[in-house]
Amino acid sequence: YFKPWDQGLPKLREKLTRVDDIQALSKSERQGLHERMARRGLAPDERNAILLWGDIRRALVVFDPGTLRIRAILKPHASEVIGRPRPRPGDS
Repeated sequence: YFKPWDQGLPKLREKLTRVDDIQALSKSERQGLHERMARRGLAPDERNAILLWGDIRRALVVFDPGTLRIRAILKPHASEVIGRPRPRPGDS
């Protein structure tokens, strides 16, 4: 069941986190994203990001916390071009 985008914004805002708090990223990925965000004028210490997973690729989406407009989509590492499989339930 899908709802209009505007109705989902409060829940999206609750899910936003600081890059340094995303445990699914390695320490070097967090540091690299922190630096890249700062160079782009984005606030890496603000709760403005969410990590999205595809089958094998990840993307950090950075939002404007006030408007929830997407400001940037960043790959955690250059190695993400190749990607690494996302752990799936039941995988050992």
